Amino acid sequence: MGIGGKVETEKGETIEQGLIREVQEEISVITTLQNITKVAKIDYLFPYAEKPEYWNQQVHVFLLTKWMNKPKESEEILPRWFNFNDIPSGVDKMWSDYNYWLPSILKGDALRCYFLFNKELEVEDYKIEKL
Repeated sequence: MGIGGKVETEKGETIEQGLIREVQEEISVITTLQNITKVAKIDYLFPYAEKPEYWNQQVHVFLLTKWMNKPKESEEILPRWFNFNDIPSGVDKMWSDYNYWLPSILKGDALRCYFLFNKELEVEDYKIEKL
């Protein structure tokens, strides 16, 4: 969880191709399109930021079900495994929106989410739709 990056649209890369590239670059994992499932699309809005256009973003969340290689640490991330019931301790170290959607996707839901953050970067408002 937490592997991510920008899609290289200028090279014609799709979101899924970007995911496959990023997991290989960041944690040395190799996978294919058949082994990924899109589970959420999330819009993050930061209207109180000095430059909202820099902060606002759309994130696509995928579950990876099969891969080759053991995930390895990189400059980007130290991969860690969590038991399902232990996830809240890990979520405390992430942005506050994860508590709203992560448990649902790990239980099998697909979601469309919108989050509005306040000046303190806490969730001020949100909307979650099950797909």
